[in-house]
Amino acid sequence: MSVSEQGLIRRRRKIIPPTLPRIVHRQSLVTELQQALEGTTSTSMGCKLVLLCAPAGYGKTTLLADFARQCSLTCCWYFLDHTDTDKTTFLRTLFESIRMHFSGFGNGLEQVLENAIAAETSNQASTAHYEAVIDALTYAMETEVTGRIALVLCNYHEIQINPFIHTLANRLLTTLPANCALIIESRTIPRFPLMTLMMQRQVFALGVSKLRFSKQDIQDLAQLQQVPLSKQEVQSLTDSFGGWIAGILLGTRLGQTQLLNFSQKSHTTQEPNVLEIDEYQQSLFEYVAQEVFQAEPEVYTFLKEASTLQYMTPSLCNQLLDRTDSAIHLHYLEQHGLFVTCQEHGPKQEASYAIHPIIGALFHVELRRHTPERFRELHRRAAALFLDLHEYEQAIFHAQEAGDVDLEADLIITVSSELLSLGQRETLVQWIDTLPPEVWNRHPQILLIRANLYLLLGEHLPVPPLLHRVETIIKEQPTFIHPDDVPAFLAELANLESKVLFLRGEYEQARSLSKKIFDYVPVNDVSLRAAAHLRLAVCTNLLGDLTTGIAEFQNALQLWGRNTANRETANIHSALMSAYSLSGNSTLAEYHLYQANRILNHINDPWCKVEHLIRVGLHLWREGKYVEAESVSQEALSLARDLHFLRGEGFALVMLGTIYDDQDRHRQALEVSEEGLAIALQVQEADLIHTALRGVAFAYLFSKDTQTALTFVARMEQLHPKGENEVLMELTRGTILLYQGKYERAWSCLNAVEKVLASTNNKIRHLQALLRVAACMSSLDQRERVVQAIMQITELLTHYSYEQCTHLELRRLPALMKEVQSLEEAAPLRSLLKIKEPDQLAGKYASRIAVVSPTHPGLADLPSMKIYALGEPVVLLNEKPVTRWRMARSMELFFLLLDKSKTPLRKEQLITALWSNVDEQTDHTWRSTLYYLRKVVGECCIIKQGNRYELELSALYGEQVWYDVAIFANLKTQAQQAASMGNNEKAYATFLKMIELYRGDYVQSFYNDWCTFRRAELRRDYLDARHQLAVLAWEQECFEEAATHWQHMLVIDNCLEEAHYGLMRSYLRRNKRSLALRQYQQCVHMLQNELGIAPGKAIQGLYQHMIRQK
Repeated sequence: MSVSEQGLIRRRRKIIPPTLPRIVHRQSLVTELQQALEGTTSTSMGCKLVLLCAPAGYGKTTLLADFARQCSLTCCWYFLDHTDTDKTTFLRTLFESIRMHFSGFGNGLEQVLENAIAAETSNQASTAHYEAVIDALTYAMETEVTGRIALVLCNYHEIQINPFIHTLANRLLTTLPANCALIIESRTIPRFPLMTLMMQRQVFALGVSKLRFSKQDIQDLAQLQQVPLSKQEVQSLTDSFGGWIAGILLGTRLGQTQLLNFSQKSHTTQEPNVLEIDEYQQSLFEYVAQEVFQAEPEVYTFLKEASTLQYMTPSLCNQLLDRTDSAIHLHYLEQHGLFVTCQEHGPKQEASYAIHPIIGALFHVELRRHTPERFRELHRRAAALFLDLHEYEQAIFHAQEAGDVDLEADLIITVSSELLSLGQRETLVQWIDTLPPEVWNRHPQILLIRANLYLLLGEHLPVPPLLHRVETIIKEQPTFIHPDDVPAFLAELANLESKVLFLRGEYEQARSLSKKIFDYVPVNDVSLRAAAHLRLAVCTNLLGDLTTGIAEFQNALQLWGRNTANRETANIHSALMSAYSLSGNSTLAEYHLYQANRILNHINDPWCKVEHLIRVGLHLWREGKYVEAESVSQEALSLARDLHFLRGEGFALVMLGTIYDDQDRHRQALEVSEEGLAIALQVQEADLIHTALRGVAFAYLFSKDTQTALTFVARMEQLHPKGENEVLMELTRGTILLYQGKYERAWSCLNAVEKVLASTNNKIRHLQALLRVAACMSSLDQRERVVQAIMQITELLTHYSYEQCTHLELRRLPALMKEVQSLEEAAPLRSLLKIKEPDQLAGKYASRIAVVSPTHPGLADLPSMKIYALGEPVVLLNEKPVTRWRMARSMELFFLLLDKSKTPLRKEQLITALWSNVDEQTDHTWRSTLYYLRKVVGECCIIKQGNRYELELSALYGEQVWYDVAIFANLKTQAQQAASMGNNEKAYATFLKMIELYRGDYVQSFYNDWCTFRRAELRRDYLDARHQLAVLAWEQECFEEAATHWQHMLVIDNCLEEAHYGLMRSYLRRNKRSLALRQYQQCVHMLQNELGIAPGKAIQGLYQHMIRQK
């Protein structure tokens, strides 16, 4: 057989029409093709070009064969391969394709082609010679062919890489006669200039979105193959294969006897269904490897390893595979339809690519099965890459894929703090709970993290066993914990154990254990020290000492810093709001409410939000805003239920019960209170149980079942309550006895409670106790005691806005209400409560109102004033804190005038300093602010000269004014003088006094710009004092004390290199090399994250010295 005959046979094979397989007919697509090519009316000729572009296996050729069987056009087929990049082969096969249907077609075409070949042989050939062949071909089609024909070029991607052949194809398209159409089937979109054809509506295209098999197509195919499929299986096939029919046929029982084993990987985040490929799907892999990638070995190897990633970017692939050409490979794969699609552009406009999930799963199995070490190495490297990118779910996924549980545990430990700050508690729980138990023992910090997660979710019962395991590891398996880390473990143990004790109601023990934390951790360990202050605060509050509790909250807030916005500071602000609300300081309560809201709006922590909403509901309830309180509590309840946060749900229900009772909705109150009690008993938190029992008791009391109400008091008593819960239990008991008419017993109980509450700062509870004591006295005809109680009530209401609460109590206590309405001595109270005066008393006691309303002491007995501006601003008059500022800006105006006391300020300057947005209402607000400030400090202290204002405290207080900033500045001068004279002992003592006076940043709760300069100046002075003390301690070889001062400096500014350097040196002198290395790592991290710089030469030199010593 001659060479020309062999060529003819090969060409004939390429032009034989395909046999239509036994497959579902996709009639809707066939109809679309018919309308595109044959026209929709008798007069329209149809499109000139039809494109079918999709990766291999989407049924392009089968659809065309089905269309050709039904259409009226003559279809001339040409199946291209890599040999068709030869122009003579391409043209001759094209001729043969038409002759297959029209014998004798184009007899003169061979001569035209020979002329072009001859011209090429004599080096005279140009594109024009071969374009002449195309022109001759299209002319022959126009003159020799009857009816409409379609040239069907399949696998066009095989020749598109040859620019000459592509030019000829483009020439063919542009010169096609009206009776001819070109159909191109390709894995990639041909680069034809289509604008003119598109404007003439001469192009029709089908892509992946149209060609992928739908659920109905798969169902029809299953019926054709007589393979029963459930709706769930059809959905699973649709989701997993994405309509890729070749994959479905090769990998399932629609094409074989076995169905792919579908399972969703628990840790997969990108695709909803990922296939586990077993031995029956070898044919699917062979199809991909041999049919699709046979001629692309380099691209195949790249994609197989790059598909380790769940999404691919050039930079990620370069780092993962140690190469620099990933962008080229990814672009090539997408352009050639090799199962890779460009999804979006990520950071820095970098393209992100995704592989078809089935192909990815095939490569996953192939890589793991045949090169397991490479498989694990790639996933470990990917985990490290994503850790650096802060994409933690991806990092954990790759650690899990590598089967490296120790790497997974290390990653969880590394990222746990950040994820907690982002509110991703459930994510951490899921990761930790999938780790084998032995891994928990090898990484005891995992036990601590899991215990903390239980507590954050309001579950304390599972925690003690976990803490016991940690204690056992510390004692019996010390190799799992570095000796330098033991104090940190002991501190975290104490922190978590104190939380458990708190939830059990053991407040004294919890407080004692919290104090131990300070013995274990350095002063710059903000997180644990702040946690200790927070636990001390809540325990102290529940033991009845609100003043000390508030101070502990402020200590915790100071440690985190005034500008820090995280879960912890949101919780502290929220708790401070609640504490100030309890103590009746509405100004500071509103301020911390604002701060908590501001932070919660910027972080994603719904659990923290639930707890905050519950506190806000309580605050609104205390102010008598029942509608708003109910709305907020309902929001907390709904969110807690969505989170399955039982503790939050319980508190929200009990809060709603209280609100319903105060609105006389007693049936609803009983329902939600009992539901809250059921949850409380399930959660087993002492405070929640006592709160719920009180709620149910009052619900029964107000429903007129006093005996049942007393049974719930008995249940409280069995639990041996302590602190506030014990006091409130007795208040509940006394109230029930009062309603039962047992006035002497009620008085005995309530009188004792009132005396305890009088010594605390819980103003609203004290007011309730006083009102109920007065009711007992009224029923016992103890008029003098009633009057005495009414005067105390009046005094409280003068300073605190509890009028609504008082009205509610008086409505429930009608006998006392009559006393208030009739007693002459109750006139001031009637005025405060706006109760109408009896006719005979009208106007008689108007002068008495001034006696109990806020006034300033006379000049005969000069009052004293103490001003604390370092830290949370506080003003004391005669040793009592001023809480009745009325407006938050009144307090700020006081400190602004104090700061500028030597320079009178214009009204405009003051307004601009205090209000960022000035409008027509600002002038009215200014006058109110100034009015209330004068009421607090005294009219004569605010001096106005023209349009200027200044503060002159000596006008009323003489020399009885103590100001911490003035004392601080004086101490600074003394210390510097002593140091300059070489008197180190005096300098040391004076610097110590300075740091003791510095409670925190200057007026730390104010956010306007006027205080920024003074704040920075005082902070520098404080840091300098700490620095001087550290140097003096170092010179005396008191290295531990020096380290403490450096640590305190880092609490204020964690980017101070001199403090990091000094701390490293102090650790080294105490033979704590591991702590010095860790301090260096912290320094590097802080400087990079905060300032984007590396440590200076001194620290680098010290680090290199440590490395050389090792």
